[in-house]
Amino acid sequence: MKPAEESTNGNDAASEESEQLIEPIKIITSEMESEESTEPEKPGFFARLKFRCSLKVGLAATILVTVIVTSALIFFPWIYISKKNTANIALELNREIIKGVVQEINNVFTTAESTLLTIDGIFSQGIVSVEDQDQRQQLYLALLKSNPTFSWISFGWPNGDFIGAQRQDDKTIRFINSTWNPAEKKAKRVISYYLEEKNRLSPDVIRVMENKYYAPQRGWFKKAVDTQGKIWTGVYVFATSKKPGINVAISHEPNNNFAGVITIAIELERISNYLSTINVGKTGTVFIMNSKQELIAFQNPEEVTHTIIGKGKPQLKALGKANDPRLLVAYNAMLENKQENSGIEGQSQIYYKDTVTGENYFISFSPIEKRGWTVGTIIPESDFLSEINANMQKMLIAVFALILVAAFVVVTLSRYLIVNPLLKITHQTRQIQNFELDQIEYIPSVIQEVDQLSTSMEQMRKGLDSFQRYLPTELVRKLISQGIEAKLGGEEKSLSVYFIDLVDFTKISEAMGPDLIPYLAQFMGEMSHIITRENGTIDKYMGDAIMAFWGAPTPNDNHALDACRTALQCQRTLNSLRIIWRREGKTPFMARIGINTGPVLVGNMGSDQKMDYTVIGDTVNVASRLEALNKMYGTNIIIGEGTFHEVRQEVIVRKLDNVVVYGREQGLDIYEVITMRDDLRLSTKLDHIQVYEEGLKFYQNANFGKAIEKFERTIELRGGKDNPSNLLIRRCQRFIEQAPDANFSGTTIMRKK
Repeated sequence: MKPAEESTNGNDAASEESEQLIEPIKIITSEMESEESTEPEKPGFFARLKFRCSLKVGLAATILVTVIVTSALIFFPWIYISKKNTANIALELNREIIKGVVQEINNVFTTAESTLLTIDGIFSQGIVSVEDQDQRQQLYLALLKSNPTFSWISFGWPNGDFIGAQRQDDKTIRFINSTWNPAEKKAKRVISYYLEEKNRLSPDVIRVMENKYYAPQRGWFKKAVDTQGKIWTGVYVFATSKKPGINVAISHEPNNNFAGVITIAIELERISNYLSTINVGKTGTVFIMNSKQELIAFQNPEEVTHTIIGKGKPQLKALGKANDPRLLVAYNAMLENKQENSGIEGQSQIYYKDTVTGENYFISFSPIEKRGWTVGTIIPESDFLSEINANMQKMLIAVFALILVAAFVVVTLSRYLIVNPLLKITHQTRQIQNFELDQIEYIPSVIQEVDQLSTSMEQMRKGLDSFQRYLPTELVRKLISQGIEAKLGGEEKSLSVYFIDLVDFTKISEAMGPDLIPYLAQFMGEMSHIITRENGTIDKYMGDAIMAFWGAPTPNDNHALDACRTALQCQRTLNSLRIIWRREGKTPFMARIGINTGPVLVGNMGSDQKMDYTVIGDTVNVASRLEALNKMYGTNIIIGEGTFHEVRQEVIVRKLDNVVVYGREQGLDIYEVITMRDDLRLSTKLDHIQVYEEGLKFYQNANFGKAIEKFERTIELRGGKDNPSNLLIRRCQRFIEQAPDANFSGTTIMRKK
């Protein structure tokens, strides 16, 4: 009866929809019929003529006005939407750029930190001696060659001595060995070079000089000593290269004895070079500044530093003193944003208009949390809107041309495309009212609304025609004319809910393809027959699963017992089918069943348009979870404790576990159905049930050793295989290894359905 019920509901909906669509036409038809009844000939003709003319003029005027209004509604919002979309595009572009810059910077710093720790470990473990010049140079050389972002790798002793390797350019690395003379307060510096093109040290290019470089006075040295760990300096201009950079350093303490400080220096010009590879719109740019609003990296590295007259020492350039006008725009936007929002917190995009040039900009700022730096991007709005403005002019021309063409087409074709089809459809509405379904035919039209109306009429005809195959025509007419419908409602009852589901159905369906349909129909038919025969009510088919319940609509005091008997008969029938399927070379189906008994809400559920006679409630949800638990325990039929209390005198079961199923807070005992007591054969061996349940009690009392013994004995009694015992043995072994907490209750909590 389910297919008939679904077909009935579907066609009622189609009928209601179609009658709503044709209601205006019905009114017109009624007026025309009224005039015809008053004056048989001329009034009817003039009424039709008036209808045709008014419809033509009305349609023409309506469509022309619609085109004009629609064009206006499209054109003006288009300008607004274009700007909105441009802002969104700019925001996404800025996000991607900032994301890439932040990732690049983090990669540089992460690599530097890990390399620093590696050097410290190599020196501490004596793999390379810091005193051995050849070994030290080979180590520094390898690290500089493999890390192009590093500028210096150095080691400073507390006595002022210093050794280091500096990347001068992509082909030259120089090694420095500085020895401090405390008496003269000078350092003797010996410099040798590694040339990439010769792939070796060049002993013929060695320089010896004196300077006052004293390592313990350097900021990286002092900070590392004070911290006694890994530190980062702030950004400053390197004395040697005159370029901005930053140091990471760590105090070297082999055997907890301070021996010196290891440092790696990174020239930020390399980050500037990376920024220069990023395309920010057509004319936009990207930069990085520190917390003092000083540039530390920019697409043009020369903008980053400047020399103050009279001091001669290069310093970082403030953003507000940049020469690039785009940076000045960003600075002004930042000041304006600070006044309005008291600073930059998190990633933000500012829409800023330059009062000097009148140009609009999308400016983004994103802090790099661990560094105190900020990445900024600047994109002129004109990078996006230039093509949009050109297209806007083209659209205006096209809109006016469209209005002229539409006016001509509407006036010329409205009669053939709209008026005639609507007159035919109007006539068909009277035929539907008289249920003359054989007179209804599809009237095609290139006008979408007319075609949809005609399609709805045809679909309604098909639906009503199908409806007649299930119910008498007179009843169909009565349903349509009077709108008779079922009422929503339900009552609470204690029922037994049953779920049966196929095992590995997805894999089987992929393997069998369309051949699965008759095969599945045989399974569903056999199972449905057993359920119905045993007083069950089939609720619904869910793909490869069946949901049923006992106790409604017909009262049944033995609903739990009937459900268990049904489950055993379904499994026995499925065993017989598997023998036949194997003989025929088909894949045999396996099924799992879950049953639960308790209070549910039963009745007509759904909406006014469609409803089902079904059950809902916690008992239903638990039954579904019990069916799924069969997979974990390797069983075929699991019932809840509510069902067990109803059938324990008639059904032989094995208590499997205490489980908190997904979606509940309280645990419940679950049981495996073995057989009906009245079906018990003399050959049936049930010794394993008591042994297993003894093991379960030991397990729940956290006596895992005793529990394992009982479960292993159960496996022996079952002939060497018992899936629930294997599962609980694994749990016991895990708890023996990990030791359960004091609140262990033996209840299994399911985290998934």
